Amino acid sequence: TRVAVCRLWCGNAPPFFVFLCKKSKCSGPGLKRIALLPVHAILNIMAVGDIFEARIESLVVGGEGLARWEGKSIFVFGTLPGEQIVGRVLEEHRSWARAHYLEIRNRSKHHCGVSCYRYGVCGGCNFQHVRHEAQLPAKAEILKETCNRIGRFEPPEPTLVFASPFEYRNRMRFHLPPTQPGLFGLKARRSAAVVPLEDCSVADRGIRTLIKAAAMGRDGPSFAPGENCLPVYACRGLLLVKGRKERGRVSILNRDLLIDLGAFFQGNVESLEYMIQDLTALAEGADRDRPMADIYAGVGTFAAFLAEGFPHVDLVESNDLSMELARENLAGYPASFFAMRDDVWAQSMESVDSPYGFIVADPPRSGISVLLRRWLAEHGPPLFAYVSCNPASFARDAAALLKGGYTLSSLRLYDCYPQTAHIETIAVFTKG
Repeated sequence: TRVAVCRLWCGNAPPFFVFLCKKSKCSGPGLKRIALLPVHAILNIMAVGDIFEARIESLVVGGEGLARWEGKSIFVFGTLPGEQIVGRVLEEHRSWARAHYLEIRNRSKHHCGVSCYRYGVCGGCNFQHVRHEAQLPAKAEILKETCNRIGRFEPPEPTLVFASPFEYRNRMRFHLPPTQPGLFGLKARRSAAVVPLEDCSVADRGIRTLIKAAAMGRDGPSFAPGENCLPVYACRGLLLVKGRKERGRVSILNRDLLIDLGAFFQGNVESLEYMIQDLTALAEGADRDRPMADIYAGVGTFAAFLAEGFPHVDLVESNDLSMELARENLAGYPASFFAMRDDVWAQSMESVDSPYGFIVADPPRSGISVLLRRWLAEHGPPLFAYVSCNPASFARDAAALLKGGYTLSSLRLYDCYPQTAHIETIAVFTKG
């Protein structure tokens, strides 16, 4: 039997393979169609709109469930490990696809209803379908998997530090909904579109009051001409709104810190206080006869609480406004201020063994620069605390520190952003 394969197109529909066979003894053309199959079925790929059934194996960075179909990774929003789902493909790529579920056939005990009517549309939250008590354990599994996959090391079991599940977010950045300019808006999930809000359950009460007032037609957001971003900060009676009041003092563990909407400051004060308390306890074990350093110091948040136990503190920060505020917040302490990027500072320290007994670093999502990573690995202090907001860059940086002789002594995972898959950690590295 001879078999011929032809590819057939019909309008805008996906191409099909037509299988034709010819018996060697038959007279005439003798061609017979024996199969008509979609191209993606033959090539073992999926197509947008395909419906499939699969089991969710795990959660990945970003909070989506990971399923596999014929070796292809499929990311499915709103699912949990162990759930058997029926899904429809939304995006299709060579090695992976993205889908949404049509049905969950065996719902996890950690799967819960959501309170926000914008959930799944708004890009702010992606973990509301997970019971709060299960969110940090789920993030711990994501963190450990990332350390194994990217850093090639097994981290210690993280200590989980829970916080309030709602009304926790002190800092938010709103956008202007083009169809409803009188409302506050947030970016849509996986889109540049803006979702108008009538409420937001994760926002601090002061921010919720603003959102609700705008939804009722009172005191809506005021965007400067040509701008589409409005930072807002609210905490314990302080309210900062761009274009109105942009600078003020916030009370953190009975200490007032000067902050500004134009400078970075942590968005969850409750978790921030837990972090400061843990860092303070950690610093008790450092060599207090030597100075300390706060790298990526921001407005001096950590240094303001840690400096008291050390003879001197060095702050490294590239943002001029943050450094201006840090000088104010560290007034009265023996401190030096290095207004430069971390790599420039590391280069200046290149041939110098660390004079420090303790260093804390709180880098952005991109993590520690190559030069600083190298300096820490070769010349870093006996005690180093790494505050991370991105498990991928943390895993990369930690691997370099471990290779340089550090030991990852402990790992703490903080509930800084409940209802989201955001992961915030403090890792303690020791040497010597």
